[in-house]
Amino acid sequence: EPGTHDPFVFLVLGRLDHVKAVDRVIAAFGLLGPALQRKCRLLIAGDGAARTVLENQAAEMDLGAHIEFRGAVPSNLASAVYGESNAVIVASHDEPWGLVVNEALSAARPVIGPFWIGAFADLVIPGITGLVTSGNEPEELAEAMRKLLEDPVRARTMGLAGRAHVCERGWTIDGSLQAF
Repeated sequence: EPGTHDPFVFLVLGRLDHVKAVDRVIAAFGLLGPALQRKCRLLIAGDGAARTVLENQAAEMDLGAHIEFRGAVPSNLASAVYGESNAVIVASHDEPWGLVVNEALSAARPVIGPFWIGAFADLVIPGITGLVTSGNEPEELAEAMRKLLEDPVRARTMGLAGRAHVCERGWTIDGSLQAF
């Protein structure tokens, strides 16, 4: 469980390719500015064809000290990675469902992302279990990130509400497996 004096950690977990729009999350992180960046980190867990491009983007924006590229995370270690974070960002250009949303909420982490992520319709209650944006432009993502950074207690409350919501609706990983 992240402590109160630890940096606020935003997590992106998944395949690193164009459709996941991780470049927009890095750009959003850049828009937070130095004062807020000192209070947080961006953890990018996953691997894929776009990794080098994304690492270069972070370096060119001089964000290397605040962004960690963790590499591929085996599914049995994913819950530990969620545990290191305070909020999860899903900014994909196209995401029919997005299992990462179930996982994040099950781990009591609020989710940030655009309304078109498939799982959002069922799982993300705007302002209660996450922050839903009208798009995945860096400015909008940065604004949502800023809201959680400025009120970490609200972020924690949203995460707990998210866990309660997925448990009550049976949208947990276990619940999905049982239904299957």
